[in-house]
Amino acid sequence: MSTLVFRCTAEQQRRTGCHLQVACAAQPALLGDVRRTVVACLTCWQLDALIDATELIVSELLGNAARHGCQSSADTVTLFLRAVPGRRVLIGVHDPSPAAPALTMAGPESEGGRGLALVDAVSSNWGWTSAPDGGKYVWAEAAA
Repeated sequence: MSTLVFRCTAEQQRRTGCHLQVACAAQPALLGDVRRTVVACLTCWQLDALIDATELIVSELLGNAARHGCQSSADTVTLFLRAVPGRRVLIGVHDPSPAAPALTMAGPESEGGRGLALVDAVSSNWGWTSAPDGGKYVWAEAAA
């Protein structure tokens, strides 16, 4: 896992935002480390009120990227996290697949298929865009 963490003061956060970028192999064991890094960053950035929603969004987007956007566990997924003025956090995940994410309504007996529905429920906004490398970015915003 490669992590690049930017710490910043409250003044820097107010002016330009703080950000984190983490790239890792699409392996479930590594995704837990990424979530813990996100919690540590939000705490450092004094955005504790956004931890629960952001951690859920990160978990679902990374899980979807690893499950649906990668052909093997050797593929890389990248998380982008940015604190922006107004006590908001922008979350983005890049994966190598060009396929659009699908918001589905899972049946009561289904064991999966709820990831984007959860993201939709806890985020203030979400969407996706194609990446120049042929992959895609799926993004969401958490707000206090």
